Amino acid sequence: MATILYIEDDEAIRQLVRLILERRSNIKLFEAATGREGLSLAFSVQPDLILLDISLPDMDGGQVLKILQNNTDTASIPVIAISGNSVIETQLTTPGFQQYLPKPIIIQDLYAAIDSFLN
Repeated sequence: MATILYIEDDEAIRQLVRLILERRSNIKLFEAATGREGLSLAFSVQPDLILLDISLPDMDGGQVLKILQNNTDTASIPVIAISGNSVIETQLTTPGFQQYLPKPIIIQDLYAAIDSFLN
C-alpha cells in the first residue's frame, strides 16, 4: 500500500482530495492542516508522496519543501506542489518540486500525477 501525505489548510479541499483518493484502495492518505503538522507527519510516517499546498497559514510550501530536502529521512520523497495562485506557478522552479497541479484540482490530472510517482 502506498502512503500519501496531503498538507493543505483548506478543509473543503482536503475533503475533496480525500474523497477522490478513497476510490483507490491501494492508497493510505494522511492529512495535515499546517506546515508544521505536515513536517511532523512526514518525519514520522515517511510517506511515498507528498502533496503540498503552497499557501499555508504558518509557513509557505517552499519553506516546508526546504526542510524536507534538508532532512536525510525525507529528502528523497517526491513532492507535488498544489496552488490556486497561477502567479506561483512561475515561481515553482525551485529544485525539489517534481510537479505542479493548479487548483481547482482536476481529478484525472491528480490521478496521473500520483500514478507517475507511485508506479
